[in-house]
Amino acid sequence: QECDWLGFGTFSPDGTRVLTVSDVMGTAHLWDLQGGPVGETMRHNHDMLSAVFSRDSTRVLTRSLDQSARMWDSRGRAIGEPMRHDNVVYSANFSPDGTRVLTASADGTARLWDAEGRPVGEPMRHTNDVNSAVFSPDGTRVLTASPDGTA
Repeated sequence: QECDWLGFGTFSPDGTRVLTVSDVMGTAHLWDLQGGPVGETMRHNHDMLSAVFSRDSTRVLTRSLDQSARMWDSRGRAIGEPMRHDNVVYSANFSPDGTRVLTASADGTARLWDAEGRPVGEPMRHTNDVNSAVFSPDGTRVLTASPDGTA
């Protein structure tokens, strides 16, 4: 299928769908393997920077220049409210078991969110941007990295 301003795409981990992102349009779309659309268009208020599937392929996580990340179900319907920061979100990842989301932002924080997009605990702070944040393979720890020279 054709998409306006296609920025990137990826297969779902279970191999049943494709996720495409029109980065400058701020939209993402789910497709079946025959190219037919699945569900609703996922939208942000600004350019979309990335989109990933959860390991079990039941959710999608997007991030945008609108200073937020969002979770969507397997039909493209929003789950909870946008996960907001005070600046651009540089990374957004699902935990290995899919029960948490981890975001990193130019606002100097990394944040944990629950499966409904609600904040968990206090932000993890650096004195500069947080360029990336990842879960350990077992999901029990978080690693953040910043140009302030610390991890």
